[in-house]
Amino acid sequence: MIEYEVRLPDGQPLDHLYRRFPRPVGLYTVLMRFAGPPPGRLGRYDRAGLHGPERFVEPLWLGAGGTTSLVAAAVRPGTVGVRWEW
Repeated sequence: MIEYEVRLPDGQPLDHLYRRFPRPVGLYTVLMRFAGPPPGRLGRYDRAGLHGPERFVEPLWLGAGGTTSLVAAAVRPGTVGVRWEW
């Protein structure tokens, strides 16, 4: 298990987070917490590479504490990400 935290300076907009997998992975889990106003919409996406078309898209639920989670099993090589809209 690897745990890390991403904090951006104020004023630098970000609308996605992704992880690239060069080889298959058994399980990938992300827990995200939005500080401040929560986004209006967010969802998961998969891609065969960094810039290919999205293969799998599903909405993610945002909890009252501004948290969401993504759990992906049997991840194939490519990219798994979360995108949100303010």
